[in-house]
Amino acid sequence: MNMLWVAIGGALGAWSRYELGAYITKRAGSRFPWGTLLVNWSGCFLLGLLAGMRQVLPAPLYVFAAVGWCGAFTTFSTFSFEALTLWKDKQRARCALYLFLTAAVGLAAAAGGQWLAGLPG
Repeated sequence: MNMLWVAIGGALGAWSRYELGAYITKRAGSRFPWGTLLVNWSGCFLLGLLAGMRQVLPAPLYVFAAVGWCGAFTTFSTFSFEALTLWKDKQRARCALYLFLTAAVGLAAAAGGQWLAGLPG
């Protein structure tokens, strides 16, 4: 049953990300990715709120909202929550490594993908 809640939450989270991101970007009238930035910030806040309330929320609601909706709305919220967990668990070196590797390897992977896509078939 959890998979169903994750799937429903994920579908709604992905739809929400698309709609909200497009709306904010259009309203901002700028090439700066305000939509993505605000989606990521709000997703981080919501996942933090849900994690803090996990003990009082029914399990299906938590799975739907935290794993499904937030997971599809923004993976940045999961990244931020995992980094915060490492920090709070006093695993500061691992936290720093996680932050660095996510950013550096993520950028390198994106550049590699773009480079590969530009190669002649």
